[in-house]
Amino acid sequence: MEEKIHRFSIPSDHPVLVDHFPGNPLVPGALILDQVLSGCEPYASEDFCMLALKEIKFKSPLRGHEIAQVDYSQSPTGLRFKVWVADREIASGIITLQPPGRD
Repeated sequence: MEEKIHRFSIPSDHPVLVDHFPGNPLVPGALILDQVLSGCEPYASEDFCMLALKEIKFKSPLRGHEIAQVDYSQSPTGLRFKVWVADREIASGIITLQPPGRD
């Protein structure tokens, strides 16, 4: 599988930023992960389903209007992702995938 990317930006006036550290608004991790999952939809198919997010690490804050890039690559343990703004790593982790019907 070739490496894929997904770009996103959260507007500075997004309602969730109002109460997330007033005066120094940061994009909450849940909103970053929502974007990560939205960007991995091309990997979804009838053959696979997402199981879990693992080894999630938030390494640097993301602010509204910063353009973030999510890089996806296949690994033996699942779909790895890294979120970047320029050369600054924001977050990383693994989305585990498994064929449906296997619990």
